Amino acid sequence: MTIACLASGACAVSAGLVVVVALVTAGLTARRIVAIADPRRRLEWAVLAPVVYAVALLVLARPLLALLLAEALVRLSIELPPLIKALRKATDSAAVLRRVARAWPAVTVRLGLLATATVLEPVHPGLAALAATARAGLDGLRPAAGWLVAALVLYTVAKRILRSEPGAADARFAGAIALLVFSVGLVAGGRPAAAALAVAVLVDLLMALSAAKFRHTGMNLHAYDLVAFPRDRAALRFLIGTHRGLVIRTAGRALAGAVLVGAAAAVEPVAIDRIAALGLCLVAALLVAATRRGVPAHRDFVHYARPVHLARLALSAGEALQAWRRGGVLAVASPNGLSSPAGPVPGAVGAPDDAPPDIVLILSESTFPPPLYGIPLDPELAGFFRSADGRSRGLRVETFGGMSWRTEFSVLTGIPSGCYGAFATHVFHWATGRVRTGLPARLARRGYRSTAVYSSVKSFVGTGAFYDSVGFDTVLDRDSFGIDSDWAPDRFYYDRALDWLQGHAEAGGGPAFLYVVTSSNHFPHDRRFDGGMAPPTPPIAGTETDEYMRRLRASAQDYAALREALARRVPSRRVLIVRFGDHQPPFTARLLGHDPAAAAFPEQAPREELAYRTFFAVDGIGTTPVLDHELPDEIEAAYLGTVLTRAAGLPLDPLDVLRYGLMVRLDGRLYFADDGRTAARLNGRMVEQGLLLPH
Repeated sequence: MTIACLASGACAVSAGLVVVVALVTAGLTARRIVAIADPRRRLEWAVLAPVVYAVALLVLARPLLALLLAEALVRLSIELPPLIKALRKATDSAAVLRRVARAWPAVTVRLGLLATATVLEPVHPGLAALAATARAGLDGLRPAAGWLVAALVLYTVAKRILRSEPGAADARFAGAIALLVFSVGLVAGGRPAAAALAVAVLVDLLMALSAAKFRHTGMNLHAYDLVAFPRDRAALRFLIGTHRGLVIRTAGRALAGAVLVGAAAAVEPVAIDRIAALGLCLVAALLVAATRRGVPAHRDFVHYARPVHLARLALSAGEALQAWRRGGVLAVASPNGLSSPAGPVPGAVGAPDDAPPDIVLILSESTFPPPLYGIPLDPELAGFFRSADGRSRGLRVETFGGMSWRTEFSVLTGIPSGCYGAFATHVFHWATGRVRTGLPARLARRGYRSTAVYSSVKSFVGTGAFYDSVGFDTVLDRDSFGIDSDWAPDRFYYDRALDWLQGHAEAGGGPAFLYVVTSSNHFPHDRRFDGGMAPPTPPIAGTETDEYMRRLRASAQDYAALREALARRVPSRRVLIVRFGDHQPPFTARLLGHDPAAAAFPEQAPREELAYRTFFAVDGIGTTPVLDHELPDEIEAAYLGTVLTRAAGLPLDPLDVLRYGLMVRLDGRLYFADDGRTAARLNGRMVEQGLLLPH
């Protein structure tokens, strides 16, 4: 009797403990769901948690074990992604270990409860019978179950797409592409769950690759990346050698995805015939074509922006196909027939013992000569655009309203950015590490030390990596100066350059090459820039032209002050100064009868030749620049490095001699002489001489 009572009491206590554990577990799950900040995610988990429990209950036929397992799965799904993200960002290994240590007791308790319930909790007879009945019924519903799983998976994919796209039009286009891939999977196998899982794996893999590429290069995944690496074995070996962990993780991710899709295909019956799947595929293709029309025109920064843009990745497939057909992103042709000019070769100027002059190359942001549009200049501003020989000269650039880096690339490499076609929008990325004949590198062979003074951050469009790759010894960017804005008057950057040059001279340094990028005339011009360290904010009283002229006058005064400071602070050194405008500002589109907003969309930029003309000017302090009489009144930006070398009185290397001859013979044109054919042959000559790596 006593033993029976004790047994009965133990059972009651056991049952009570089970109820307590069940209530606590259910309460923890509910609290975790309520704590989710996003209302949509909170609602999703409020629906999903009971579904997970119901499925676990049918499979296990053990109420407590099913509840514990469901709670663990829900907690893991909610808390693991932000934990992984935090651990990736963590730089303190001790802090990471502390965080893991704090989580370990809770993990241990749950594992213990799961083990205990697995061993001690009996199978509930009623639930076991119900589960058997449900499984028997599900056997007849397996095709429908495949569609249900596909719907759930595609819903998850749609959520990821919505989070990754910058706008509704992009999201619709990306979603239509995902539906097309799903339809192709149905045509191939007729199994909806497997096809949906294949879409999910593909989207996950592309997003992971794009995120990894952005971390290392500052640019999102481009379709050509998927072509270039398998094609370029040297690049592939470099990737494997330097990013072995990334390659292993990506391969593991792909393998796990393939196994998951294969397993689903193995157990899932065919649920749709091929004709119906082809019909769905046709509908999806029409949907892709329809949604493509609504995607905004190609923007300058789309591949440099976060988060990942799947729609833009898909749109870049056309560019990748073009590059594949021509063998790379850069146009290269046989150099046959490309010869140096007849006649005397321009040589070094000055006595052999003369020290080479320091060279200061200045990018004047958005600066163009107002007389191009019939705007008169007073003597002060007219002098700003004149060279030491009294002549005003033009520069033919390849971009309008923005994308300064295209002009920078042409000037610093001697290669027209137009040779990259659609890839010119992100030319720094593709050319980094490929050009061995950049202007800083050529000057380094003549004993120069090169420094860039940059008005933004080095990470912007991959500028810092590109500058390093073409031979700059030092890159001083906005962060180096301790400022948090790209806006500053020209004199700010001139003073930073002067500080560096004076220190270099006092240390007995040899010839210096300084490249200074300004920003004061950057758009917008419908707001007033007060000449301080903040962006333009107050609306202007006059026109955009008035604001441009006001800023231009400030630039002219800052340049005059720079000349005076150079003569005063480094009096013993000769200095050659070359200035150029990178492009016209957007407001000049209105002067041509266009919408200035088109400047953000290269496909809609003005087509008039006038829109692509700026200026260059060559000046000297303590030295007379060499400006030959045959120098054309207007040249392409790709010739400016050769003109600079000649103006400094330095000997031209064979490549510069060839460029100089082409410049004279083609009246300052290179890419625009024959739609890039001569430029492609010049690229071929550089590849032939090992000065340019094919890419």
